[in-house]
Amino acid sequence: MNYAPRPEQLASREDALKAALHYPEGLNVAKTFADVKTPFAPNAYRYENGQIMAGPDCKFAPGCQNISTQSLAIFNRLGKVTTRVVGVDERMGIVLLRLNWGVREPTGDQLTAFEAFKVYDGQIHAVEAFIRILPLALAKGGWD
Repeated sequence: MNYAPRPEQLASREDALKAALHYPEGLNVAKTFADVKTPFAPNAYRYENGQIMAGPDCKFAPGCQNISTQSLAIFNRLGKVTTRVVGVDERMGIVLLRLNWGVREPTGDQLTAFEAFKVYDGQIHAVEAFIRILPLALAKGGWD
């Protein structure tokens, strides 16, 4: 995530957003990210709350070594994800999204993720996320 791409490696703001937004699209409609043609680099990885959850070094679950073909079946249980663009760092090739799911905990809280996508050379190279359970009152992140 700290790699500073050369200017010629960087996507336009619109293209970086388009690449990153394939991710929640896959969570909503696909069996794998490959189904929605999410443009992952061959060695792309995903960290979640400090643990590798997808990518070549993943040991979390069978089949997690390839983020493109990793099963998204668990997201069928969570329901539709709502996405908000938090920001884009065009000089570093980072897109930050906030995702939350419609399924609620018994307390009324929702699963919420902040996901940073490293985009350069037309591909997503890394996804780093932290996930929290937040009150339903924060479903829109405090932005209305």
